[in-house]
Amino acid sequence: MPRPRREVQEIVEMHLRERDLQQEVFVEGLEDKRFYGTFLESQGLGRVAVLDVDTVDIPIERLAEFKLTEGKKNRVLALAALLEGKVRENQVVCIADADTDHFRGTTYPFSLLLITDYTSIELYALCPPVIERILKVGLQGFPKTPEQVVNELRLLLVDAFLVRVAAEDLALNHSYPKHSSFCSVDEKTGVVALNLDEYANKAFECNTDKNWRLKLKSHLEGLRKRLNPDPRYQMRGHDFQATFAWYVRQHKGYGNLNADTVSSLLLGFIDAETLRGELLFQEILRRLSRETA
Repeated sequence: MPRPRREVQEIVEMHLRERDLQQEVFVEGLEDKRFYGTFLESQGLGRVAVLDVDTVDIPIERLAEFKLTEGKKNRVLALAALLEGKVRENQVVCIADADTDHFRGTTYPFSLLLITDYTSIELYALCPPVIERILKVGLQGFPKTPEQVVNELRLLLVDAFLVRVAAEDLALNHSYPKHSSFCSVDEKTGVVALNLDEYANKAFECNTDKNWRLKLKSHLEGLRKRLNPDPRYQMRGHDFQATFAWYVRQHKGYGNLNADTVSSLLLGFIDAETLRGELLFQEILRRLSRETA
């Protein structure tokens, strides 16, 4: 039988009572819980409770107070807002995926809230050291260098991210298809590509405004001028995970690999040393390792 959700006031009262003896990290879901919990345990902080935000009762009207709609990330944002000034930052940490926040320059005025360095936790895997480990251990003999893998995935994923940003800006009705279904490899050159026109046609075919193509094309031109040199700021995590599996399976000798198995390699090969070099994880350790008077 599932445990009842805790009230926000219960969290406040517990931390007033326990002071610094109890520390909690609230995240968006079970995958995030495992990811951050594994890191904290590797750093000798296994005592810290990492919890899915759905363990907290946050009524829809409380979300509305902060102009937030229902959703995992928004629940984390609301929790950070509701706890603001009531608990200390070494008692409660709320962590959410950045999604489009870095690209848009969006920030939040909540001291308990931390945002991923890139769009989501999956993107911590898209760096040559982690990809190199995956290729050497999980995909032995793979015919590409880590740098080639990173660059080719960039070609497949950045435009799809920008399409979503543009669609939100233009208020386009949408039904996004499976991203990798619109990826291809040239049989002669081996060059990978995303058929952006077909992807957009499928995503926005439900729009009655027939000028959406012109509006989208023009808006994408402006968005491309704002790209960060690091592609991890403009890729969608779930697209990356699924497309990485598709990409691996396009290479000779890897076509029979189970897609779910390939996808799971990503998070499993992100090591603590890599994470310690990232600002988010440095701040997590600073807060949770610090003694507060």
